[in-house]
Amino acid sequence: MHMRTLLTLTISAALVVLAASSIAQAQAPEAKPALEPAPPGRPPAEAPAYAPPTERPAQPVDPARGPDQPPPPRSPFGGYGMLLMMGGVFVLMYLFMGRSRRKRESKRREMLGNLQKGDKITTIGGAVGTVIEVREDEVTVKVDETSNTRMKFARWAIRGVGAEAKKEGPEERR
Repeated sequence: MHMRTLLTLTISAALVVLAASSIAQAQAPEAKPALEPAPPGRPPAEAPAYAPPTERPAQPVDPARGPDQPPPPRSPFGGYGMLLMMGGVFVLMYLFMGRSRRKRESKRREMLGNLQKGDKITTIGGAVGTVIEVREDEVTVKVDETSNTRMKFARWAIRGVGAEAKKEGPEERR
């Protein structure tokens, strides 16, 4: 797997986990206060019967804002704001990755379309030679000057032309 793909998958997984945890926190019910343990020598107190609150509890007052100030506005997306933001980031990453892939593919198509007699090429198998004849699907390449050895390759099997033909591997092309 390529390093860029691995990095993208790792970031995407981290964003999904972060969004899921923020949603879980936003939707989690408030915890009931635990019973205090009885002091030694006294029997433990019985748990009081739970009764739902009849009136709305008072909002805690923020000391920095004061009691007269209204509470800050809630997000219009509720608890899903973080999830929407993470989804947007994921879509942007996908679009940028697709753009670079399309750019590489168009460069490669252009390179293969401009093949001419006399070009120095390297194949995906590592064979280096000079183009002798170009057809629609295949290219005839002279690989040895002394014995005049010629080989036919499919056009898609050509990795590089000219200066790109001298590079050592596909990792350096990125």
